[in-house]
Amino acid sequence: MYKKSDYTEYRISEIPATETMPTFRIQYQAKMTDLLTEVPLGFPKNALISLRLCDVLIQFKSPSYQILDTIVIDKKNKPIPYKILHQYKWMDEYLDCSKTIFELTTYDFSVTPYTSKVAEFQVSHYDEIHELNQMRKGSISIKKMYLKKDAINYDFFTLSNPNIWVVNENVAMALKNAMITGIALIPIADGESFCGEDVVSKAQKLLNL
Repeated sequence: MYKKSDYTEYRISEIPATETMPTFRIQYQAKMTDLLTEVPLGFPKNALISLRLCDVLIQFKSPSYQILDTIVIDKKNKPIPYKILHQYKWMDEYLDCSKTIFELTTYDFSVTPYTSKVAEFQVSHYDEIHELNQMRKGSISIKKMYLKKDAINYDFFTLSNPNIWVVNENVAMALKNAMITGIALIPIADGESFCGEDVVSKAQKLLNL
């Protein structure tokens, strides 16, 4: 799949109707699933989804987002209508930065073997994380994540570091009933710490990959 333009300026705002969405193409071993990618516009918190998945999600409450029309060209060169779900409300709306602890891993490649250091830090606003990512000072992850109480009013929302969607039981059941493809529903128990988990490995086990 590919994109034609840079849309990062709309990371925390709606994309104007004057902007033309890119066309995507299925390549290599990729399959036409309901969820194709979580970064169709080059940054987290948007997703390339089928009309069927879109119909499921719009029934539920989420931080502010917009639905944009696009096309996915399959391996037979047939254009298939798809949607881009662009969640433009940043994580400050539901992440409690006063409690959440991040980790910055920096690397020294001037020595062999290279060395790394891990330092904990906090931010007052999640946009500071984006600024650090832009500076490319190292890799950032969340060690301890705390959500605001208001976040429980949402049925689903997206997270970064790790890049996952969080959905409640009602959304999970709707996704299962609709037999949505391209996803793995990973159960999270109350109070469970999942920031240090290898989310991909956990999903692969659920999918028997």
